[in-house]
This record gives sequence, structure tokens and C-alpha cells, in this order.
Amino acid sequence: MISNLKEVKARSGMVIAWQPRGYEEIKEAPTNVLYIPPAPEELSPITGDRAIYRLLAYHIAVRPWV
Repeated sequence: MISNLKEVKARSGMVIAWQPRGYEEIKEAPTNVLYIPPAPEELSPITGDRAIYRLLAYHIAVRPWV
């Protein structure tokens, strides 16, 4: 996945990544990083659910940029 981020960046694309605090491998590639705050174990399925992030990415992609 990190190589994909670097490829997008090499083609002058904007990369927005979300990651938990303390995960440093991805830090060099993204244009913007959204940090996921630590959550209690009961809520971790919600913060780690990739469907939420796919929905966010979809709405960002289809938003008409003026």
C-alpha cells in the first residue's frame, strides 16, 4: 500500500491518509494525514471499519470542486 501512495505522489496526486497515532511507516508519503485518536476497545471496530473510510473517500471524490 505504501508503494501505491508513493506512486500517486510521484504523479502529482494528492494523498490523504488516515492512521492511528504512532504508525510512522506511512508518514513520508501522504500530502495530508488524519490521525485516528485512540479509542476504547469496545469502539475500535467503528474506528477501524474500512467501510466508513471508503464512504468518506467516495464523497470526497464525487464532490464538485469549484
